[in-house]
Amino acid sequence: MTFLKYGAIILLAVFALTFLILAVLSRKPIRFLLFNSFIGVCLLIILYLTRKFTGLNIALNPYTVSASAILGAPAVLGLMILNFLILM
Repeated sequence: MTFLKYGAIILLAVFALTFLILAVLSRKPIRFLLFNSFIGVCLLIILYLTRKFTGLNIALNPYTVSASAILGAPAVLGLMILNFLILM
């Protein structure tokens, strides 16, 4: 079980590093950060509303909402991967 915990931390750290590199390389980093945060929160809400159809049960709590707002779409992707790993 500790393998999953450390693996999740490493995976989210890689997503965060990739996200920051892309933000720095873009010509307008503030716009990139705001747009990606908006997309991340929208994806999380869509996944929450369609949880009965998709089978993904990602709870809306302060941790998931802040992760999707700060890191955007990569955080939601990481939460989806963690959900699939836990269900297996």
